[in-house]
Amino acid sequence: MNDFEKLVSTVFNYLFSKKDNTTNPSSLEDELDKLPPETRAIVEQLEAKDILQESAAYSRFKKENDARRATVLRHIREQVCEGKRNNTIAFYRYLTAACAIVVLGVCSFLFTPKLNNRHNSVNQTAAHIIEPGGSRAVLTLSNGQVIQLDSIPGGIVIDQGLHYADGRPIELSTVQPENMMATLQTPRGGEYILTLSDGSRIHMNAESKLAYPITFHGKTREVTLNGEAFFEIASNKEKPFHVRTNNNEVVVLGTRFNIRSYQEETLSYVTLVEGRVRLQDGHDNPELTPGMQGISDGTATRVRPVNIEDFISWKNGLFVFQNENLEAVAAKISRWYDIEIEIASSARQVRIWGSLSKYDTFDKVLDILQLIDNDLIINIDGRRVQIMK
Repeated sequence: MNDFEKLVSTVFNYLFSKKDNTTNPSSLEDELDKLPPETRAIVEQLEAKDILQESAAYSRFKKENDARRATVLRHIREQVCEGKRNNTIAFYRYLTAACAIVVLGVCSFLFTPKLNNRHNSVNQTAAHIIEPGGSRAVLTLSNGQVIQLDSIPGGIVIDQGLHYADGRPIELSTVQPENMMATLQTPRGGEYILTLSDGSRIHMNAESKLAYPITFHGKTREVTLNGEAFFEIASNKEKPFHVRTNNNEVVVLGTRFNIRSYQEETLSYVTLVEGRVRLQDGHDNPELTPGMQGISDGTATRVRPVNIEDFISWKNGLFVFQNENLEAVAAKISRWYDIEIEIASSARQVRIWGSLSKYDTFDKVLDILQLIDNDLIINIDGRRVQIMK
């Protein structure tokens, strides 16, 4: 049993020992005391809600919890392992976030009586399931060729040619010149991974566009981003990497960072995981250190410390919301599920906290919203969603 599984097991056993009377809670208390304080706080929130009193829902959860746990583990195991190798503190922060996912999973089962009555506040005129996004993108070359890319783990790779990560070549209509440019675009409900000719790896989020050369020439490596992407840049001190966005230019030597810069949004966010970047906005040009975020509006940039996992969780298959207003949450969710969400003014400032898998269907999102605020009224018509209060 790895550390994450042990954490989940300890939390589950502690909560359910009170229901089953099969385990001594005091012995599990000792185990919980060894975990980060954030984890203990989550457990106390669960206890305060008396969620284990819902016996029928609890019975259902006991039958389904193994499958739910397997789903959670599958989506986050890779990042947990990476966090443990790189940074112990980050590792435990991620465990805490993962525990929060499990908490919400528990709540979605144990509050079943409330959710079974969801039709009282959710009006759905089209009886179909809104599926999550997936790996999909379109590649446009400067010679005019447009290629609908296959859904392949690892995306596409540029080295001696253009091919998928599994080795299959991508057929080009003409011989590509050395100075050929390309644009990779993900639709709403899409994400994709691109490995550039220098070995840099870019994970693009939904509704994003990246323009780049097939081969880098000159003294710099330059790309242009509209949208959100996570960058893992191959180190080359002689040829710095530049990312142009709507509000600034990010100068990189070799690092891992996230950029969120959608054209329709006023602010651009650059979050540094490791290495060093400089934000060129024509004014202060601040440099970021790991754990810092630069926020630019095109005229100035402010820098603040952040919890990195909150801003890169999307690439690991998670939505993480830390006290965000419903309007901001809706913007992220609508891109991923390729839906239109309208928020009434009365509901825009509802605060959202929690985590859930990006790969759940949209009805799981509705469950979470109503657990947080049962006064929300939700109307669904096809791919159009209205939320009121």
